[in-house]
Amino acid sequence: MYLQRGLATVQTQSFCFSLVSMGAVMLVCDVMCRPPLVFLLFHTQVKVLVPMRNPKDTAVSLYHYAHNMWKLRDFKVTIPWEQFAQNFINGNVPYGDYCDHLLGWWQMCDDPHFLFLKYEDMKRDLLSAVKTIVAFLDVELEESALTAVAEACTFDNMKTEMANSEIPEIRMLPRKGIVGDWKNMFSPEQNKAFDTWYEKKLGGTGITFDFE
Repeated sequence: MYLQRGLATVQTQSFCFSLVSMGAVMLVCDVMCRPPLVFLLFHTQVKVLVPMRNPKDTAVSLYHYAHNMWKLRDFKVTIPWEQFAQNFINGNVPYGDYCDHLLGWWQMCDDPHFLFLKYEDMKRDLLSAVKTIVAFLDVELEESALTAVAEACTFDNMKTEMANSEIPEIRMLPRKGIVGDWKNMFSPEQNKAFDTWYEKKLGGTGITFDFE
């Protein structure tokens, strides 16, 4: 069963409770700020992939996506990048403070049922990331199948696939997909502010990122 979004609701958690009790196999895709109750209750039966991206590129990506959404909904007022960047640091964006989001999941970093994947690592060597995921899920695939999965999951191929979606929000999701695009948006002052915020929130936690 594939379930997209909404896992954090009590109703959906109850539904998942019933399915897991019956031995159902589920693939869940959602955006959540911390491991929800259903994961904690059944984490011995659940394996969780937690993707992470460096905060600077995340801020830029969210900014462009938000602007596209505003245009789609014909909003007359938009937020300039300077204000959005400050809002991002202050946590005044959808889903709240990004570092708090990371830390909420990172509390499970030593749990063998959780696999943390960095976007930058996947961009650098997608095939290795696919092999890591396959091993984590205890799945056996031939080398040709692994290569095919990696090829299908490249940013360009996924962008092409999404461009054919009937859902406007899906079509506008992918943009550049590169590492380090933040350098085209950040002023020196913004970069310094993000570095200070990043170190204050994540310094000493074990969470590190490549920014280019």
